[in-house]
Amino acid sequence: MVGRPLPLTGGCLCGAVRYEVRGAPFLVAACHCRDCQKRTSSAFSMNMPMRERDFAFVAGAPREIVRTTPSGSTTIHLYCNDCMSRIASKPQRTPGQIGVRPGTLDDTGWLVPIVHIYARSALKGAIPPGAAAFETDPTDWMPFVAAFAKTWNAA
Repeated sequence: MVGRPLPLTGGCLCGAVRYEVRGAPFLVAACHCRDCQKRTSSAFSMNMPMRERDFAFVAGAPREIVRTTPSGSTTIHLYCNDCMSRIASKPQRTPGQIGVRPGTLDDTGWLVPIVHIYARSALKGAIPPGAAAFETDPTDWMPFVAAFAKTWNAA
C-alpha cells in the first residue's frame, strides 16, 4: 500500500459532526489572507483540497454559509451548527472539489503546508524560512501537488 492508511477521520470540536477522507488529498496549503486570519483568529488557515467524492460526513450535518473570497469567487463553508468549527469549504470555481480544514483531522501530526499563499498579509514569522510562498495564489499549482504526492506516498 502506498500513502497514508485511509480513511482519515476527523470532526468538529464538540464531536457532533464527523467525517472521513476516503481518497488522497491534492496538497496541504496555508492561506495568510486577512479573511482566513479573522475567520480562524490565528495567523493563517490550512486547506487540504481533494475530490469531493472522496470525502463523506458520517455523523451530523454541517451548516452551510456562503461567502465571497478575496479573489471574488463564491465559496460554501461547512460548519458544525453547535460549536461552529469550520470543517470544509466548497469553492464554486472548482466544482467537484472540497477543501477540508486539516486541523479538524483526528491525526494532525503529519501535516506540513507545502505552499503558503497570500503571503502579502502574513504575520511576521508565520511563514517558515525557505517555504514556498506567494503574494497571492501561484499561477501553477502542479509543482506543489507533485511535492505533496511525494510526501503522501512516502508515508
